Amino acid sequence: MSEQRHYLYPIVAVAATAALGWWLVSEPDSPSDQGRSADGKRSPQYYATDATLHSYTAGGALNARINGQRFDYFSAEDHWQLTEPRWRRLAYGDSGRPWQGRARRGRLSDDETRGRLRGDVVLKTPGKHGPIRVYTDRLRLYLPRDYAETASRVRIKAPHWQHTGTGGRFWIAEERFSLLSDTEAIYDQQ
Repeated sequence: MSEQRHYLYPIVAVAATAALGWWLVSEPDSPSDQGRSADGKRSPQYYATDATLHSYTAGGALNARINGQRFDYFSAEDHWQLTEPRWRRLAYGDSGRPWQGRARRGRLSDDETRGRLRGDVVLKTPGKHGPIRVYTDRLRLYLPRDYAETASRVRIKAPHWQHTGTGGRFWIAEERFSLLSDTEAIYDQQ
């Protein structure tokens, strides 16, 4: 009987070690490690390349279309990161005029109500008296309100005038803006 125990002990030890190893491998990573690659960079939970995102109103009408080279979704932060986003908001306010824009990078909240744009940001609206374009390096968008703001240097250009300044607020549906400091304006007398 002591010979049986002699062989049983190594078998139980190997089985216990294998079970512990299996348990450790199958255990999910800690929340702080989830979404991180071996080099420490965050990894998206989902991604799409050359994609288009459509946003709809509560009534089911198409509200906005966003195209991008790449969309990365990060579930822990609950947002999308966009590479080369181009968007078109199809209608706003009572005017029904669309507005559109582009940037090198963007970040969109999962509920599609807030966005942050960086790098060569251009916002364009048809305007009552011709197209109005906003140029800046960073812009925060609040989509349901058709409102945007920046703390960066900004240039606003229309057919017969141009304004520059640092920091700005833009009420897109109303075609109204406010530059916060260092402002200059040029008007064409035509």
